[in-house]
Amino acid sequence: MNMSKIKFSWKHQQKRINLALSRVLSTVIRQKLFFILLLLATPIFIFVAIKVVSVTTYRDSDFFTFWLSGWMRLVGQDPYSTETWINGHKLFGATWVPNPVFPYPLAVSLLFAPLAIFSLQKAFVIWITFSLIFVMTTIFLLLSNTGNPKKLHLILPLLAGAFLFRPTIVTLTNGQIGAFLLLALGVTVLFWETGRWALGGLILPLLVLKPQLGIPVILSLGLWLIFSRNRSALFAAALSGIFIFAISTVYDSDWISILLHNGGRKLSETLGYSPTFWGVAGVLCRHNPTCTLAVGGGMVAILLLGIGFLLYKYSSVISPMISASLATPVALLVTPYTWAYDQILLILSITAISITVLDRGCSYLLVAVFPILVSLLSLCLLLLATSFGSDVWSAIVPFVCLLSIVYLVVKADIPREKAFLSK
Repeated sequence: MNMSKIKFSWKHQQKRINLALSRVLSTVIRQKLFFILLLLATPIFIFVAIKVVSVTTYRDSDFFTFWLSGWMRLVGQDPYSTETWINGHKLFGATWVPNPVFPYPLAVSLLFAPLAIFSLQKAFVIWITFSLIFVMTTIFLLLSNTGNPKKLHLILPLLAGAFLFRPTIVTLTNGQIGAFLLLALGVTVLFWETGRWALGGLILPLLVLKPQLGIPVILSLGLWLIFSRNRSALFAAALSGIFIFAISTVYDSDWISILLHNGGRKLSETLGYSPTFWGVAGVLCRHNPTCTLAVGGGMVAILLLGIGFLLYKYSSVISPMISASLATPVALLVTPYTWAYDQILLILSITAISITVLDRGCSYLLVAVFPILVSLLSLCLLLLATSFGSDVWSAIVPFVCLLSIVYLVVKADIPREKAFLSK
């Protein structure tokens, strides 16, 4: 009897050792694949970045706004001073001054301070290159964490879809920070999927670098964490958010009031014109302010109540990847001020949808076509915007992604989620 127990124990230990070794080998293989992919892709990304910068008026781009804020931080100037901000544009020959002060949280200027060491042109090339790497890395991380090496076969169609995606193209040509936020969200999901909740919570508040988009995503994920009773992630996110706030306040104690004032000005100028529910309401109401607020507010309220109920009812079976994929289109639809390039975060949702439907037995060919179709939809909506003079109907893209995720959650238990729960 004792001998049989010893044999059983030894076999059990041997299985555990073999499983651990296979996981280590799998991790090593994934790391090698990523570095090979990075080695092959980086020269192409640099070439693309140089070409983009060569045909872009980079002094009158969004990137100049970020670069100038970093430069001001290096030389000790205040990007929230109207006079200093406008003089900075004049100093570097920029003729487009869309904002009287720096329109982002002060932490963004700290992020771009290292790039401000370089000239504007070189810094733009570096930023576009890194943005492309951020997109590729996010997709690879999500695919490599599925536990099935065959999922990595989706890397090419997903990358093709991502780089043909209109929000990605606009992000690159404008030099926006969406790719960085995408990576931050992807890393958060990766940590949570592997049970490292506190680490993911520490990364999540980076999304607040773009408040009108990041705050709704953080609140949605925070609600899911509350329903899931995950205190470690919530505590870590709160701690990280306080740290970001504290660092910014040390540099400028008035940054929040200035940012809120500038945000209010932007909101009054753009409400009813963005590709969100507010923009759709603006079109339906022919941009009557009262009607736009009523209709847009009603649409947003209905969506938030529905998503809240969904998160509450299915919180125990929704994985981190699905929750983030759900939070992203919701944020893009309810925020009053956003533009098409902000939809680059939908790459995470598109990747999650592809992984999930492949898990459910859908053919590889159909799954591979999906990201390409979404990219074509975004380009068709660009043609529609050109015809109508308004980009409001680009809200269809996050709405389609939202409906897809909701369908996958409600229709059946998701195999990936079962695997997550078993951990």
